[in-house]
Amino acid sequence: MRISPYVLMIIVLSPICMVYWQNTHLTRVSLDVNFEISSWLVAYAIPDSSFSSLVDAFSNAKNFVEIAVYEFWSNDILELINSTARRGVKVRILLEGNVYGVEGDEWNRYMLNKLYQLNQSGLPVWVRLEDISGYLHMKVIIIDNSTVIIGSDNYVPTAYPEDPRKIELIPYSTASRGWGVVVNCDEIASYYHNIFSSIFFDADKSHDYDPDIDGTGSEPPSSGVLNYNPKIGRLNISNVPVAPVVSPNNSLDMILWMINRANYTIFIEQMYILSDNEPVAEILDALYRAVDRGVTVQVIVEDNSPGNYYEIYKDLEAHGVHVVRAFSKNSALFMHNKGLIVDDLLVLVGSMNWSGSALTQNREAGLLIRSREAALYFREIFAWDWNQSSEDLFDSDGDGLSDIYEREHDYNPHNPDTDGDGIGDWEEVFIYGNKYGGYKPEEIPEILLILLIIVVVAILVVVVVVIIKYPSKRKVLKRAIRKELRRRSR
Repeated sequence: MRISPYVLMIIVLSPICMVYWQNTHLTRVSLDVNFEISSWLVAYAIPDSSFSSLVDAFSNAKNFVEIAVYEFWSNDILELINSTARRGVKVRILLEGNVYGVEGDEWNRYMLNKLYQLNQSGLPVWVRLEDISGYLHMKVIIIDNSTVIIGSDNYVPTAYPEDPRKIELIPYSTASRGWGVVVNCDEIASYYHNIFSSIFFDADKSHDYDPDIDGTGSEPPSSGVLNYNPKIGRLNISNVPVAPVVSPNNSLDMILWMINRANYTIFIEQMYILSDNEPVAEILDALYRAVDRGVTVQVIVEDNSPGNYYEIYKDLEAHGVHVVRAFSKNSALFMHNKGLIVDDLLVLVGSMNWSGSALTQNREAGLLIRSREAALYFREIFAWDWNQSSEDLFDSDGDGLSDIYEREHDYNPHNPDTDGDGIGDWEEVFIYGNKYGGYKPEEIPEILLILLIIVVVAILVVVVVVIIKYPSKRKVLKRAIRKELRRRSR
């Protein structure tokens, strides 16, 4: 039987093409994301509208409140717990038993002792310390198995100030930028309740706080009060698809899933990006492939310790990623966020730093949100932060597309309707799928071009005349020498 050369070519090249496609387009190809529908969701900005979101959520607690957090020394949240417990609501608190650095442990234990005193006074407050290797780095609150609060920041005054106009700088010298959500969804609440319970009620994973054994710590110092102008309120929406994101279970896979689905834009806020950690290198490879397929990637990274902007920005820029130093124009804020927005539709809010330990070892908590409204809300925060971090505006014409996207995709960053068809540029891209706009900067007007040519020709004519009429000194000298030689030879 004779095989057609075309068939033979397909047989030989097909596996090669498949391997190439997988290597250049996808990592972790198969991932089934199961979204639950929340009854309602409240999105908030840290520190602008964070504490009021906690107050509203705690006020609705009837049976129990469970808190799992890395660091906690907010007296305002302590009082919130106190008032909630006095209504008969059981409060269970799980804290990391060995945070990074000695001071954090001291400050945590200072608050633990205060919580312990509430327990000793007869209030239903139960406090335990987590004992597992790796960090309990999540920042999650579960209320009545129906509501969950998830955010990027610990429960400290610089992230959750009672009055965001007067932020107590305890112990830090700046306020903290982060994102948070309150979501009403029985399935998500039960999911995180089970994670909490698996640690809290297991004697091998946690233990009751005992001031005689664990110590009473020391009060964190104050650096004064920051006068802050909160810009960002809260967003309230309903019927929102959400999915849990946790480390070490699925956070790396979920981040890769989001990036690999990107077609237009990726916006990232991170405290640091540890590119030499293998899981993070995998994320960066996915980002670079996104750039190669025409996705605009913009990143804000903290430069003050432990931020590592100066260690990472050159490599990011070399791969076409646009990166800026967080709040270089606003010393009041520190980038503590771990946020990701894809195509103005998908949002990740959570506690996962971009490090190997955060993605594969720690116990971290996050929420994947699929909502245009939520994505645009968090994008507005990103845009505000970008403008506080860059000399170039995020969106000059206010059409919803970043200037960088418009320049990279042939839209006019100074015209909200590039082609003048009555449809805004953002709608052109995200509603009608016109990724590229076909805009080209205006050519020099013909009359100016003619005038430019006339000026250039006139200059050349003048130069030629000067050369002819006023020969160089060298030529004059040569003529004089020849003339003298001819005279002597006579």
